[in-house]
Amino acid sequence: MNMPAARCCSASSSSACRAVSGSNCFLNKRSVTRFAVLLCAVVWLIALSACAGFDASVLDSAKCMGKGHISTGIIYGMGVDAPGWLEIDPQNIFDSDSAGIVQSLEIKYGLQDDLDAAIRVSAHEAGSAGKLLLKKELHQHDRFTSAVVFGGGIVSGREDYWRDGSDNGQDYRFQLLSAEAQLLATKDFPRNIFLTLAARGNYHQFERKLYGAETLREQFHHAGARMNIGRTYGGFTMIFELGVEVPLSAGDIDQVYPWGGYKMAWEWSSKHKK
Repeated sequence: MNMPAARCCSASSSSACRAVSGSNCFLNKRSVTRFAVLLCAVVWLIALSACAGFDASVLDSAKCMGKGHISTGIIYGMGVDAPGWLEIDPQNIFDSDSAGIVQSLEIKYGLQDDLDAAIRVSAHEAGSAGKLLLKKELHQHDRFTSAVVFGGGIVSGREDYWRDGSDNGQDYRFQLLSAEAQLLATKDFPRNIFLTLAARGNYHQFERKLYGAETLREQFHHAGARMNIGRTYGGFTMIFELGVEVPLSAGDIDQVYPWGGYKMAWEWSSKHKK
């Protein structure tokens, strides 16, 4: 009389095992799918990086991920064209070829619960770029978070990294060294939506090594404001950004550049910060 119950119990256990196994299989498939999507995005990034420049986007919130958390993302935004920036006419800043499209790969890591490190890199057939950013949360209360970001970057290559052909007939190698600072304020809304306001700025030293001649060094700086809106879906985050950038070193100007971009990012952790 007890055997049917035993068989029922055994069948129930077997079903539970199959359910657990199926769940693990689903999780593994989801991880493989995420990795495949990221790999395709990286290949696309490398293949289509026809435009280049120094990334001047924010595309982030004030919130840190948490210690030990890792995320990877693809950034498509606007970048500074150094030679064009140095040639800006204060009366009409749009006359010079001073901005371009930049595609970058971002890797972020949570050093502490309130401290993140991010690396952004991009590649071009004539050069490459990268920068390191450190974000420190300053204040977190209810749904509001503020943070400060400091970092630096480098772009290195030959003259056609910036534009097609040589710069005024001159062939040279270049190196752009940059320092960066940002101040971020983020407000969380229902349904995992967040809005971020940011002020940012860069100081650059641009070095050109002319073939058979001396090295030329020039400095310039710029600053701007950004507003971005984002939403998280589990471990996936999408951010859209708009703003302005001001070429402060150009002198007395009465115009600003419109700025924009977007980012897709995946957090490779089973736990997500609330």
